[in-house]
Amino acid sequence: MERQLCAVQCRRSRISGRGVTSAKHSQCESAGRFWFIVCSVAVAVVLPTVSSIPSSTALVIPLMDEAECPSINGLVEIPSSGVLYAVCNTERIVALTGSTVTPLRTRHFDCSLTSLTYSNVTSLLYATCFPHQIVSISLVDGSVAALLPAGACTLPTAVLASTRSENVFATCDNTNPAPNPAAAAVVSVSPHGSVHSLYNASACYSLVESPVTGVVFASCDGRATIVAVQTGESSPAPLMLVSKAQCPSVSSLAFDASSKLLYFGCNAMEQLLAVNVDTLIITPVLDSASCPRPVSLSLSRVKPQLYVACKFDYAAQLSAVIRIDLPSGNVTTIADSSDCSNPGTLYHSDRRSLTIAMCSDSDIPTIGIASPPLKWWTTLSRLFCQLVLLDPASGLIYLGCDQSGIYSTTDPSLPVTVVATSSQCFLPKSMVLSATGTLYAGCANGIVSIRNGEVRNISTTLRSCHAITVVSTPAHPETIYASCFDGVVAIVDFH
Repeated sequence: MERQLCAVQCRRSRISGRGVTSAKHSQCESAGRFWFIVCSVAVAVVLPTVSSIPSSTALVIPLMDEAECPSINGLVEIPSSGVLYAVCNTERIVALTGSTVTPLRTRHFDCSLTSLTYSNVTSLLYATCFPHQIVSISLVDGSVAALLPAGACTLPTAVLASTRSENVFATCDNTNPAPNPAAAAVVSVSPHGSVHSLYNASACYSLVESPVTGVVFASCDGRATIVAVQTGESSPAPLMLVSKAQCPSVSSLAFDASSKLLYFGCNAMEQLLAVNVDTLIITPVLDSASCPRPVSLSLSRVKPQLYVACKFDYAAQLSAVIRIDLPSGNVTTIADSSDCSNPGTLYHSDRRSLTIAMCSDSDIPTIGIASPPLKWWTTLSRLFCQLVLLDPASGLIYLGCDQSGIYSTTDPSLPVTVVATSSQCFLPKSMVLSATGTLYAGCANGIVSIRNGEVRNISTTLRSCHAITVVSTPAHPETIYASCFDGVVAIVDFH
């Protein structure tokens, strides 16, 4: 099978996060927080290996830096809104909307958060709360409620909201102080706290649900390392899908309902495998040369594609995030170790066409990978633009650029026009258009209005303004609401 081969050999400049370097067969260019990777392509007739997996042209976007979220322990997306919620450093939950990171206002957690899920049925977040609890979290008022009665789950390790009922499923670790194979390792928990044991084992660690049948698949310790658990009242006994002899230790799970294949990383065998949940036939997906340590899996819901975070060499810190086209088996590297060192938590958002990865040993802990690539705007390569706003009435594209102000253009291939200089709007944080066609921008030096080519600073005393919105009515002036360093403000613009 012919596979494209593209070696990305760029070394990143760590000075201010911006550097342009090139290497044979590759070129890396950065624009502010946006990294573009462009590769030439060769052809090889080999099975995928560390050096032969082709690399795609991908856009790597820093999403959260060390200060915003030093590490992710859980990540979930709200399907209706596309807002991402993440557990940061086991201490708090933040919402990621676009490039804006907002802490979720809740009462203080008297525990360490280690897993996160969202229920479309109850519209609540659920989190494992180390060492002994599972909590529900309201997105409306931030209220937190404990669900588990004492002793129901020795040590919760993962939680998953059911797609078919109000219940949530949890896995439990029963190895402390001594392994107890008779204890509940997979449980079903109702919103009122009633707990039903589904499977007993020394410990289970991760779980996924079939959206079609409601069967829950769990990775565990013991004789069975993957089990299928029926969740009804009078369900048959759990079914062993993978034995300890077939795979002693499972790292991550992803279930494709259309093919009835359950994908899993097998640590001891250093392989990515799949088991058919009907026939129990296990097939290799990637061998140890391609992805020796598949630490995290995420399956696209709209395309037959599987995303995998791979560790190649712990000592050399070699790693990659890859995409597998399931019908063809083609494998593409979408981020290498220079993009994401030591990848962990992985989530693919079909809504955003973005793969989010936690990179433990990178300068930017959380990145987004857009692939297929976005169009490279050559005219903007040196402007370091982070904000883009389209005026549908005029077709103008406004660009907020770090230290050079605001520009407009109708086409990336054409020269840009200066709308506001850096002295008028330094470090633009956000932009919004009013109903009357006025462009408002939040800048490090205040808020500016731009109308018919005139630039006015309407708040010279405010600093670092972002998250701007504007309310306009025919009978009243425009009112601008903004969150600034000095506080939340409302400004009336009489033009």
